[in-house]
Amino acid sequence: MPLTALGSLSPISPLSPLTLTLTLALSLAQSPPQDTPGPPLALPLSMAEEEEEEEEEVVEGLEALSVLDSKKDSAAPFVLRDPTYLMVAPRLVRAGQVYRAVVNILDPSPPLVVRATIFRDNIELAAVEHECESDFPHALELMIPPGASGGRYRLRLEGNEIGSLTGSSFVNETTLSFSPRGATVLVQTDKPIYKQGDVVRFRVVALDTAVKMVEDSVDVFILSPSGVLVRRWLSRQCREGPVSLSFPLSAEPEYGEWTVRVEATNTFTQHLFSVELYTLPRFEVQVSVPPFLAADAPYLEGVVTANYSSGAPVTGNVTVRASVRALTSLPRPAPAPAPESSLAQPHAMFAGIFHFKFLVSELEELVVGGGDGEVVVTATVGDAHWDTTNAAYATTRIFSSAIRLTFLGESPQVLRPPMPFRFYLTATQYDGSRVPEWRLHRHRLLVSPEVRLVTGERHRLLPRTVKMTHAKYALVGS
Repeated sequence: MPLTALGSLSPISPLSPLTLTLTLALSLAQSPPQDTPGPPLALPLSMAEEEEEEEEEVVEGLEALSVLDSKKDSAAPFVLRDPTYLMVAPRLVRAGQVYRAVVNILDPSPPLVVRATIFRDNIELAAVEHECESDFPHALELMIPPGASGGRYRLRLEGNEIGSLTGSSFVNETTLSFSPRGATVLVQTDKPIYKQGDVVRFRVVALDTAVKMVEDSVDVFILSPSGVLVRRWLSRQCREGPVSLSFPLSAEPEYGEWTVRVEATNTFTQHLFSVELYTLPRFEVQVSVPPFLAADAPYLEGVVTANYSSGAPVTGNVTVRASVRALTSLPRPAPAPAPESSLAQPHAMFAGIFHFKFLVSELEELVVGGGDGEVVVTATVGDAHWDTTNAAYATTRIFSSAIRLTFLGESPQVLRPPMPFRFYLTATQYDGSRVPEWRLHRHRLLVSPEVRLVTGERHRLLPRTVKMTHAKYALVGS
């Protein structure tokens, strides 16, 4: 019986299941036929089922062997399962730009021919086909037409076996977003507001998606507030760097919002600048006050001057107002002070210069919520000859007049009971500046020593009064 040949296989041989099935099939095929058929063997039911299962395994092994032989003869590899791949691609599509995608066929998938296609409203715009090796990334580049417009965009990825006509190994589709901007254009002017007769200077920078200068040229247009084309520059190259241009305004231009329009790579950018009427004032007003004011100072003094452009003094009247605002909110420019929250000094006989003086005690009453503040002094001058007015303002800060004392040296300091203890103090104003000598002469330093022992006991020593001196900007005590 041919099955008896199976018993001769050694169990130590590391044969795979396919190789074992092939050995069974050969042993069955090489067994000599019997000359005289013998009587059928009477096997139990279980043994007959096992024999039928073994015969089915032999038939499956022969079929697998024939399939392998047929695949060896053909040039295409045999794919036992669906291939595995990885693709990375941008979601955004721009007109006139190269769309790049990276495909990697992962092991153990065989090499495939990958085709990438971009559709817009079911119309093929760009396609590329590339043979991709296994376990190696490949870049696919598709050129989007410059005249591409909006619509429904989708990317289709298809993988086929090399030399096979049986169909695609995998197909995948995804939706893309379209952007008409092919480049980023930046426009910068030298100032936001111009007057009649000024020269408008600006520059243009055009960058692509890789933040590099675009290779194409740009067109620049100047539009008036009414939309009239006033000036244009065509085919300006940006590859070497920013494009610097200038445009002179006439003596009587159209006032309002002007537009700089730049067109580059199927996109356009607009930048606005203002042109306003400017007339020189007939005279100029200046207010001079000290930048800082101590809280214990008796007066806030200042001077107001007004002169024509020729230097001649202005004759007329002047009104000086002083208001106080908190340092936490400093709007610019200074708002017009309300009459009920400010101090006013009108003067009817103004001849180009006026000295004013405000009591600091009255200014402190205007401070809301306490703390330091800023005094805003506004002067309004009226010209009696031309019947015009002009105003100016100045600010000064009020700081605390208390003297700040600071110990010099490390803390704690070493005290030796048998020896005298000497310490040094510095006296400065609240803002850290030097204390005037006249303030030191009228003050005295009271020293109240106190000894605290390790046990927690405290002993107060006799206090002493030390005269404050201005030598070396320090105070010495012992």
